[in-house]
Formats: sequence, structure tokens, C-alpha cells
Amino acid sequence: MGNLIDRAQPHSPLGECAQIIAIYREAKSHEHPPTHSQTPLPLSGN
Repeated sequence: MGNLIDRAQPHSPLGECAQIIAIYREAKSHEHPPTHSQTPLPLSGN
């Protein structure tokens, strides 16, 4: 997961959160077989 963060903008409190959401959504849209479609968003505070 390190290289995904490397693509992100320089670290900032707001930018990092937005980037994580963007990366997550991008990954979901590029997902071929949904391996864990029942998994809720990590942001739901599991």
C-alpha cells in the first residue's frame, strides 16, 4: 500500500484523507472481480 500513498500529494491533514478516499474509489472502480463487496468503507469507523 506504500506505493499508493506515494502517488498522493504532499502530506497534509485534509489532503491525505481526500487522497485516501480518491484512491479507494479508484481501486473500487478498477476492481475486476469484487473479492469483498460486502466490506463497508474503512471510513465507517469499524
